[in-house]
Amino acid sequence: GGFANHSIRLGGGFELPLTPRQYIYKDRPGVWCLGVFDNGHAGLVIGAAAMRGHEVVFDVDGRRIAFLPHNCDAMAAAKAPSLLTG
Repeated sequence: GGFANHSIRLGGGFELPLTPRQYIYKDRPGVWCLGVFDNGHAGLVIGAAAMRGHEVVFDVDGRRIAFLPHNCDAMAAAKAPSLLTG
């Protein structure tokens, strides 16, 4: 048993795959919460949990977002460099 993997389809045909760890989180014992929400205004709120395992680039001027799969735990422990430059 357990929760299934899912994906979110974004503009340009991009699919963001999500593992259960990326779309649900434990709020307290016995209570799990969804980390991705429909904001009710033709949009989607992707929480921080969905960004796990990615370096995320927000291009405000270009109104774009990029998800680069990466081992962030290794990067935080200085065992892997960032994929980003500049």
